[in-house]
Amino acid sequence: MDNYYTSPELHVFTAVELNETYACGTVRVYRKLVPKAFKQVRLKKGEAIFRRNGILLALKFKDKRDVHMISTFHGAKLGLTNKVDRTGELIWKHMMNTDCFEMMGGVYLNDKICQYYDILRKSVKLWKTLFFHLLNMVIVNAFILFRKYGDPAKRRTHQNFRTNPY
Repeated sequence: MDNYYTSPELHVFTAVELNETYACGTVRVYRKLVPKAFKQVRLKKGEAIFRRNGILLALKFKDKRDVHMISTFHGAKLGLTNKVDRTGELIWKHMMNTDCFEMMGGVYLNDKICQYYDILRKSVKLWKTLFFHLLNMVIVNAFILFRKYGDPAKRRTHQNFRTNPY
C-alpha cells in the first residue's frame, strides 16, 4: 500500500489475522502508533531498526533517505538482490522492502501510464470527472493487456493505441 493509505491504527493491520489477509506498505513517520524510536534515531546508510507489536512489524532503514515500512507478514530478514554495487558485491536488501515494491510496481506503472495522455477534464459535475477517470483507466488497462498478450508484429505506441485501438 502507498504511504497515504497505510497506518498502523487501521483495522487492516489489526484484523488481518482474523481474515487471513496480509498487508505491507510504506508509512509516514508522524502517523499515530508509529514507534517513537523511528522519529528520534538517526541512521547511517545501510543501517536499519525493527519494532514488533503483535503481528505488526515496523522497519526503518536508510538508503538515500529514511524509509519507514510496516508489514503483517514479513520478518526482519535480509535477502540478496540480483544487483551489484560499484565494487562488484551483491546488494543485500530487506525482504519487506523488495516484496512491497515488487507488488506495487504494477500500480505505479498504471498511474504513470495514465498521466501520459490524461483525458480528465475539469467539470462541475462530479460524475463527469469520475466517468473520464474510469474511461482513462479502461483504456490504459486495455493497452497493457494488448502489449502483454497482443501480436508482437502489431506492436504500437500508447498514443497510436489510443487513436486507433484496432
